[in-house]
Amino acid sequence: MRPSRRSFLRTAAACGTAASAISTLRAADPAPVTKAARATKVARMAEAAGMTVVPHMSGGGLGYLDVVQFASFTPNIGPFMEFKGNNDLPVECPTSSLKCENGSVRCPSGPGFGVRVDPGYVKKAKAVTVA
Repeated sequence: MRPSRRSFLRTAAACGTAASAISTLRAADPAPVTKAARATKVARMAEAAGMTVVPHMSGGGLGYLDVVQFASFTPNIGPFMEFKGNNDLPVECPTSSLKCENGSVRCPSGPGFGVRVDPGYVKKAKAVTVA
């Protein structure tokens, strides 16, 4: 028997790579775009049920920006957030240090994620083809 939507909302909600590992923590993985819409839906359902959402980040790269952006527009964001940051990519951001300072990360503003990737780094990228 499938649980009703109401009973589902009363249980811990998890989506993303940690869904099977996290049973008591409400987690939503906002990276990549297809997951962002789903994470937002889960956050809205959780808000309607009076629950908070704790973002989860998979992988690396600029994925931490997904989490920061998601947290910036989610009213029922929980008190904790996974933040890995990344010092390996040559990015600049005039509106944020992109670092956790005093327990907070300032959400970048501006076009896209609010960061600028070094054009020289992008030019070195090689196309990936699937056979």
